[in-house]
Amino acid sequence: MNEAIAAAIESAVGRWQTTSQVADRTGSQVWCATLVTGVKVAIKISLGAGDQGLMAAREAEAIRMAGPAAGRVLGTGTLPDGGSWLVTPWWHGPTLAVELARLRDQADDPAARTTMARRAAEAATALSELHETGWSHGAVRTHHVIHTPHGTRLVDLSFAYCPTVRLRRHFGRFPLDVPDRWVHVEAPEIARRLQAKVPAAPTPAADVYALAADVWRGWTGVWPVDYQAAGVDAEDPAAVRGAVASGMWRRTVDPLGWKAFEVLLETALASQPTSRPTAAVFAHALSYLAEFEAGHADD
Repeated sequence: MNEAIAAAIESAVGRWQTTSQVADRTGSQVWCATLVTGVKVAIKISLGAGDQGLMAAREAEAIRMAGPAAGRVLGTGTLPDGGSWLVTPWWHGPTLAVELARLRDQADDPAARTTMARRAAEAATALSELHETGWSHGAVRTHHVIHTPHGTRLVDLSFAYCPTVRLRRHFGRFPLDVPDRWVHVEAPEIARRLQAKVPAAPTPAADVYALAADVWRGWTGVWPVDYQAAGVDAEDPAAVRGAVASGMWRRTVDPLGWKAFEVLLETALASQPTSRPTAAVFAHALSYLAEFEAGHADD
């Protein structure tokens, strides 16, 4: 970490013993730091001019406005040369992405299916609790869901949105420079607006779609859209968005090896947002599936 940036953050939250970098993408870094008190924290640093450099500050404000369902801010600030930073608790536990990778080849094992359905239900429950506050996450990914011993946490709320709240930290418009790598989990209604270059704010229904799409990918190794059948290059974001926006595609056929799980994910991947379950209903259905599988595991 840059010494000047480290000094600015330490002056606000206290000195640390060790740091290790967790992620490094253009304009954004995430670090894990152990403070001198022994407490682990997560540090996000946003760099760049304009909106890009203020993403960490925006996330801090969104978390504070949304409340406990969004997490907790331990410190935040801006940097002298541009950019911003955010410190939150370090949530201990595996991500949903890690759990999917661990269990994905065990579709014939009722115990593995039970665990997977429970983990997906926990993710949907955490999402529903955020939605109850009036906020949408806006960047739902399986690696943004952490299963801790004290509950499931959602992280990376840089794109969080509430239609009744105007954040002081800029960003009154959407999209906020949506990364191309997210195109595979865009709901059709979002894809249509982005393709038309019309502002597209996150919604609870789009969050549910994104969760189901990324779970599908994590469990099967393929996206739920059959790009080959649609004649689309899956590496071309514009082509992918166009296919999804137009509806000229079909789902990959039964790649899950677990029909009940596939059916639940399919309902959350409905083309029309009004046809998708809410996150709470999705969580309830997944919990029921977990109980069903647990009963078979005991046979």
